[in-house]
Amino acid sequence: MILHLSWSRDEDFESALTVAHPVDRRPDDRRAREMLGLRFKSVKLDEDGGQARNFYVWDDEEKARAFFAEEIIDKVTGIHGVPPEVEYLDIVGFVDNPGT
Repeated sequence: MILHLSWSRDEDFESALTVAHPVDRRPDDRRAREMLGLRFKSVKLDEDGGQARNFYVWDDEEKARAFFAEEIIDKVTGIHGVPPEVEYLDIVGFVDNPGT
């Protein structure tokens, strides 16, 4: 299950992303431990800085929805200044190629 969050706004997202996703994040981060069932997370900022996208790969939809409750959506809306578009997508194929 992929949870895709995306935001669009006229201002640059870079400063909000720096607050939400500091560079020195480690795998033992408390927030990561609270995200039971989370397998991967990817954060992307478009070149012009006007759109941010987060991709979360979860074990299943139930775990994704349990974590991304209204409280978390409100929190990320406060960080980014606009509410995210939220999509739950089924994974039909996935390649994990850690050796490259």
